[in-house]
Amino acid sequence: MTRPPPPGPAGNFYAQLKELRSDFLAYLLNAATEHGDLVRLNPGPGTYLYLVNHPDLVRQILVTDAEKYHKSAMTQKMVGRFLGNGLIVNEDQSHKKQRRLAQPAFHKQRVDGYAHSMVELTLQEMASWRPDTPFDFEASMNVLTMKIVAKTLFGTGVAGGTEKVGRIMQVFAEAISGQFRALPLPQWLPIPRHLRQRAAVAEMDALIKEMVAEWRTAGTDNGDLMSMLLLARDMDSNDGMNDKQLRDELVSIYFAGHETVAKLISWVIYLLTQNPAVTQQVQTELNAVIGNRPPTTADLPQMPKLDQVIKETLRIYPSAWVFDRTPLVDVELAGYHVPAGATIYVSPYVSQRDPRIFDQPDRFLPERFATGWEQNIPRYAYYPFGGGPRVCIGQAFAEMEAKLILATILSKFSVELATQEPIEPEPGATLRPKNGLPVSIKSVL
Repeated sequence: MTRPPPPGPAGNFYAQLKELRSDFLAYLLNAATEHGDLVRLNPGPGTYLYLVNHPDLVRQILVTDAEKYHKSAMTQKMVGRFLGNGLIVNEDQSHKKQRRLAQPAFHKQRVDGYAHSMVELTLQEMASWRPDTPFDFEASMNVLTMKIVAKTLFGTGVAGGTEKVGRIMQVFAEAISGQFRALPLPQWLPIPRHLRQRAAVAEMDALIKEMVAEWRTAGTDNGDLMSMLLLARDMDSNDGMNDKQLRDELVSIYFAGHETVAKLISWVIYLLTQNPAVTQQVQTELNAVIGNRPPTTADLPQMPKLDQVIKETLRIYPSAWVFDRTPLVDVELAGYHVPAGATIYVSPYVSQRDPRIFDQPDRFLPERFATGWEQNIPRYAYYPFGGGPRVCIGQAFAEMEAKLILATILSKFSVELATQEPIEPEPGATLRPKNGLPVSIKSVL
């Protein structure tokens, strides 16, 4: 006897599509709350779309049976159009080889060497802020993290300035995010946004080609991530990356390296503006550890409250709010048959709000992450950086960058929200504050 499909929202395709497009996050949360650990969604005739909402299923998809899954065709097409075949969308043996080649660039000793630049660039960005003068904190963090990834990835910075790359990356981010807000149109249509996207890809390709050519001519290690990628050799074949592989990895690192961290820091600041008692605890800790001097990597282990705040922020507002997978063969999940070619959503935003695991899941409670707490919950109840063979290669880099930036800011300033409008999350390439994050600052010295 054939088992019926897993439960899911009622309503026809058009009703569900309207709800999904109007508030994607609420749609997924409601589906998980009402229908359990495996939910079949109904996005269209002949389409199979599922949401998983249990740590065991997350582990099965991301770790145990990872070789049975690829990124979805939509992600491959949409993200690959801009980022190429870098680690974000690469698959199978090619992905394994590229990850081996890229891994040394993210070793701790190499990453720690970027700390001074991160702090210096943060201080420079802070110098443009004026007390009691509102500004968009999220926009400021976009600029800062763009400069940091330019410095650490390309050493002396991007030829032509970070403003040019920032403009290109904004086009990429808007295009990738658009798949969550509107029905995609065929790329061959010569409409203005498609023309902008093509021009942005061509401009980025030319920029990277010029830098790689200059480096290959010089052939020296400049202490940046690009040098490590260019010097990397496969242990089996002794081959390095060709120019296309380099382009794809550099653009992928650049895109992911500034988008995710900028959004994480913005959400931390937002949550702190709503929780002054926690802000006071963090600033008391920073005053005891660093006082008036800039932070260093040696200080970070002495900042447990800041670490808890970052982890709890990643639980509530994970920058990587959803991962999608497509099974290459028919699979069984929670006792249900899921056909090859289906799309499966694995969403930290949803499952990290599971009330079976997280008491008062909508509250900001950094003390959840006191020492030892994570060992008492299922391993894949909390997974803001993914897991398995595709776990974020830049996790240590991102965590260090966020801690150093936040320590530098919060040791100097208190931050207040400068709007009466609610700050709402908007899903796209990352999870961002819709309409930015207007704040004002005051010196704490």
